[in-house]
Amino acid sequence: MKIDKTEVVRRILVEHPDARNSDRILMIRYCQSIGYSLSKSYLDALYDKDAPKYETIGRIRRKLQHDNEELRGSKDVQEKRKEKEKDFRDYAHDGDASRLQ
Repeated sequence: MKIDKTEVVRRILVEHPDARNSDRILMIRYCQSIGYSLSKSYLDALYDKDAPKYETIGRIRRKLQHDNEELRGSKDVQEKRKEKEKDFRDYAHDGDASRLQ
C-alpha cells in the first residue's frame, strides 16, 4: 500500500504545530506516524543542533555527484531520480501531488 505523503505531512502540520517550524520534528513525526520506531540515539542526533540537517547532506551528495561522475549512483538509480525529478517538475507546474507517490 502506498502512503499519501502529502496527506500525512498535512495531518502532522495540523495536529502538531511544532512541526511547522522544524523539518527535524516534522521528519520524526512523519516516521512515527507511518510506524517506524526511532531509537533514542537517532532522536538525539535529530535534535542535536550541531548535527547537519538531512537536507544539507542530500544537497552535498547531489553537488558532489553532479561534479564527479565516478560518485554517481548506478544507472538504475540515476534513471529513477530523473523520473522523480520529472514528476516533481510536473507537480510544481500543475499541483497534482499524485505523481509524487
